[in-house]
Amino acid sequence: MTNRWLSRKFLLSFSAQVTAVLVLVWPQHESAIAQASTSVTALVVLLLSGLGYVRAEASVDRARAEQSETSEP
Repeated sequence: MTNRWLSRKFLLSFSAQVTAVLVLVWPQHESAIAQASTSVTALVVLLLSGLGYVRAEASVDRARAEQSETSEP
């Protein structure tokens, strides 16, 4: 379930919806809101991608360690 909330597709669509609401509320700041939204979304995707990579590598290392423990006599 957590993977759905942290997927890039969800984050991008959520960001677009938040941006649209903010532009509706403050139309005079449309370009600033869009620019800030783009920057924040890019930063979130960057951080989550990095954390996802670290998590994937950790699970691979854990599996290798468990495999080597069971294969040793």
